[in-house]
Amino acid sequence: MGRRWLVFPLYKERRVLAKDTMHPLVYFGSNSSGPDAGSLCLEGTLDPHKVAGKIVVCDRGISPRVQKGQVVKEAGGVGMILANTASNGEELMADAHLLPALAVGATEGNLVKRYATATPNPTANMAFVGTRLEVRPSPVVAAFSSRGPSMLLLDILKPDLIAPGVNILAAWTGDAGPSGLAVKNRRVQFNILSHTSMSCPHVSTLLKARHPDWSPSAIKSALMTTAYTHNNNNRQPLQMLQLVGSPTHMHMVRAI
Repeated sequence: MGRRWLVFPLYKERRVLAKDTMHPLVYFGSNSSGPDAGSLCLEGTLDPHKVAGKIVVCDRGISPRVQKGQVVKEAGGVGMILANTASNGEELMADAHLLPALAVGATEGNLVKRYATATPNPTANMAFVGTRLEVRPSPVVAAFSSRGPSMLLLDILKPDLIAPGVNILAAWTGDAGPSGLAVKNRRVQFNILSHTSMSCPHVSTLLKARHPDWSPSAIKSALMTTAYTHNNNNRQPLQMLQLVGSPTHMHMVRAI
């Protein structure tokens, strides 16, 4: 295929792929544009005779993302490419995978799957090059973020603010491993987490700690009047599908 992608893996184990070696690439879906039973890498669906020594393309959905890598690993695969489907779009989530793995958005995922199914003897490799900075475009509104209107209060049409809540470095309990799977005994003090529980502390902890006497209205005013509405890609407006109006992204440094 001759193409190279910069993507978002999170993998820190002893098992790595040699940079100068290409590995067979397989995808067991019947249609590259959407998932089916053969493409989701569910438990018991992969044949070790077809997977051993290969990188497997798995569609996102149904089972946990990290568990798909566990299924590939147990079947003898050397790596996994986790491809978003249309429902996830271009949102990329970092996970503590159990084997060399990476995630790609729906657009690039479809290209990889077409290559794996239409090309004789497809091959691939993956190399981990460290932390990426200045990613463009950013910020991007997460697929799981609520667009509105509120299902409880229908007069609330949309969120007033959005905050960082994807791939956040956060403290982690010692009661479970970073992958969240029982098969892994490794324990860490920090993990990469996402969702509302990661975006709320930006407000409730940082701003309230700096101004403990501020009321909720004062906090909202500070956040709203210092927020921004454009990303870093030629200052294009932030996009939220099915949302009335443009969202505003909080700027904590200005708010404080």
